[in-house]
Amino acid sequence: MPNKLTPGYNLMWESSRMMLPEHREMLLWQKEEMKKVEKPALDDQKLEEFEEIILEAMEFTYILKFIYYRCGFYEELQGYITRVKSYEQELWIVDKNEATHRLRIDDIIDIQVIGSMPQP
Repeated sequence: MPNKLTPGYNLMWESSRMMLPEHREMLLWQKEEMKKVEKPALDDQKLEEFEEIILEAMEFTYILKFIYYRCGFYEELQGYITRVKSYEQELWIVDKNEATHRLRIDDIIDIQVIGSMPQP
């Protein structure tokens, strides 16, 4: 029984097989969507722990590592806190490149103390 790879069998149409750019784009998008995770729910004890770490980090200028949730993925940010906006529930964090990032407290998954800023 001949198949597609048998010489002379349907080779006339083999060169016309292709994937449109739109199909490729959709396949890549779908592959990326499959990698997404759901945002975990944090309990009150964990939120209180975050609050203590943030207050202490503000007082002693600790460098922190934040793991946060954004658009279906976990991301990481290292830096020190310069401002806490309690009304808007966000932190202003300056990283090692002196860039300021605004991070919503609701998006934070974990906070770890890395070290402290050198005192002048």
